[in-house]
Amino acid sequence: MSLALWNKSDTPIQTLRATQRTRQNANSVLKLHHHAFKCKNAEETRVFYEDILKMPLVCAIVEPSDPITGAETPYAHLYFELADGSWLAFFDFPSKYEELECGFDKTDVWTHHIALEVPDEATLIAHRKNLDDHGIEYMNIDHEYCNSVYFFDPNGLVVEFTHNVDETERYFHDKARDVKQDMEHWLKVRAEHYPEKA
Repeated sequence: MSLALWNKSDTPIQTLRATQRTRQNANSVLKLHHHAFKCKNAEETRVFYEDILKMPLVCAIVEPSDPITGAETPYAHLYFELADGSWLAFFDFPSKYEELECGFDKTDVWTHHIALEVPDEATLIAHRKNLDDHGIEYMNIDHEYCNSVYFFDPNGLVVEFTHNVDETERYFHDKARDVKQDMEHWLKVRAEHYPEKA
């Protein structure tokens, strides 16, 4: 990812912020409530998120039966809290995963990941050190509009810690302005490079 296709504006940042607030206020979807994923083992997942990443486990629901089939197959639903009040949630439901034959093979870092914002580079550096201290491999990427570190949790979910840089705010304001043209550009590129998928 890069800033190569950014048509940078000279609009005052206060005007861009006002446009963003208007757009956000018109949206009836307020924020991420939770992102749910499966887990291999509730305690292993708790240790990773609560003890290592310092995200408190605030709710552990033990359900007696499958909500879809009604079968008496208990499972757990865990919620780890983020600073904005949203949650990362996990289902520990071994019988369901065996039945569906859905494994926990790791994917690449682009396909399915949850991106969590941290306040600054110092915090990102502290998280890298923490991952190093726990022997957790990660990948650093400077996207130019933000800096990120990607790593796998014990369940194969890719977690990204990211923080914005000085240009991030203007970049996203300008990209919101240009989103239709950017999508048209992508559709042309996609058709050219993947004609069998058109």
